[in-house]
Amino acid sequence: MEPRKARDRKRMLRALINDITIAKGREPRQLLLQIRWQGGTTEAVELALLPMRPDAVRYPQGIVARIRQRPSISMTTRSRRASTAKA
Repeated sequence: MEPRKARDRKRMLRALINDITIAKGREPRQLLLQIRWQGGTTEAVELALLPMRPDAVRYPQGIVARIRQRPSISMTTRSRRASTAKA
């Protein structure tokens, strides 16, 4: 038996599903899907949305706090260090 193609699977699902209702979930970044099948049966599915891109790439607060505690090095200090290293 051949594996079903994605197009065929989508076509079968469209034939089986009567309608889908999408609502906000109880938690932030969560969706609630109410699926009503052709036979009248309903099913509720909760989905967690991916975090927003800025939140996904943000450094943890602990790392940010450690960096902020370090003494800053000015450009003049860097150039002085470079010139003394050459001598």
